[in-house]
Amino acid sequence: MEYFQLREYDWLQVAPTYEAMSRLLPELFALHVEWNQYFLDKIEEALGRFPDRRFVVTVGGYHRYWLWDRLSARADVSLHNLQSYRAMR
Repeated sequence: MEYFQLREYDWLQVAPTYEAMSRLLPELFALHVEWNQYFLDKIEEALGRFPDRRFVVTVGGYHRYWLWDRLSARADVSLHNLQSYRAMR
């Protein structure tokens, strides 16, 4: 099951699903993006309130894909999946 953690899984499985959902089920896709944005807002709120703390955020794979893309643009955030987290320990 660890293959769900790989970015390659995101690009091969999740990204095409997002693309199909946006075209075929736009209302559902809009709700999915709205929920992801809610997650992102809460994470960014916590980062702003507690800048010197470390956070562990767990979400489902389809949410992780979207959040990873947005959070990876932040210089103050280091993102890890299970493999990279284990490697740094």
